Amino acid sequence: TPSNSSAASDVYKRQRYRGLIEDSPVAVSVTVAGEIVYVSPERLRLTGHQSKEELIGTPGIEFVGSEDKERIQARIEARRRGEQVSSITSFTLRRVNGEVIHVIDYMSTILWEGKKAVMHILQDITKQVQYETRLETLHRYAAALASSETMDEVADITRDSLNDVVGFYVGALGLVEGDNLVTRYIWGVDLLEPFTLPLDGPGITVKAVNTGKTLNLGDIRNNSLYVKGYADQKTGSELAVPVKDSGKVVAVINLESEVRDAFSEEDQRLVETLASHIASV
Repeated sequence: TPSNSSAASDVYKRQRYRGLIEDSPVAVSVTVAGEIVYVSPERLRLTGHQSKEELIGTPGIEFVGSEDKERIQARIEARRRGEQVSSITSFTLRRVNGEVIHVIDYMSTILWEGKKAVMHILQDITKQVQYETRLETLHRYAAALASSETMDEVADITRDSLNDVVGFYVGALGLVEGDNLVTRYIWGVDLLEPFTLPLDGPGITVKAVNTGKTLNLGDIRNNSLYVKGYADQKTGSELAVPVKDSGKVVAVINLESEVRDAFSEEDQRLVETLASHIASV
């Protein structure tokens, strides 16, 4: 009959729609009266849950980070009262292992088994938030750099900013002096005398001077660019960023890590930003 055909069509559409969500790389959940009634496989992965049963029937607010819970609860209540509320918001979400991640929640009103429900599409923006936080920290150091009066002050601020924003096993600031790169400032090992490298010789920092380009060695093993400068070094990867003044390299920021592939593209961009601030001093 027509009615049976229509019902069968609705069932087919719901099954097809759910199948698309199940296979989607997007984290989706559905709540009815604030209680979770559906989660996609990607939503499980997002918070580290092993099965849907761990989430079904629980209040969605339960997994919101403590610092955002009151704000999100007030937002939920306003939505229930019919007030105009943005369909997009951001907050922290607590994972099973205790880790806190940052997400954007895109919400839309749907019908779920005949009941008014809210579909949540969650996007993990943790890396973006972390990068922006590190960039803000770096710009605070830039203000200190602008007021520095000596090279020693510049070196101290550089050390502190690198330690807070990127982290390193060994860090250094080498200055171009004539035909040499002279490392007068180094952190992480004891340096009794400045470490000098001729600009016509080997080394990642020397190449950074000669090319004016950043060099990021994810694995220094058997790499001809690597020059071991300290007896107790156990370097796995190295990052060298030139500092330029009017297009001329005047110094090099050098970071070393005990592990391979330690410095990401994001780390590189942050150190390059720091180098630009140093150049303007």
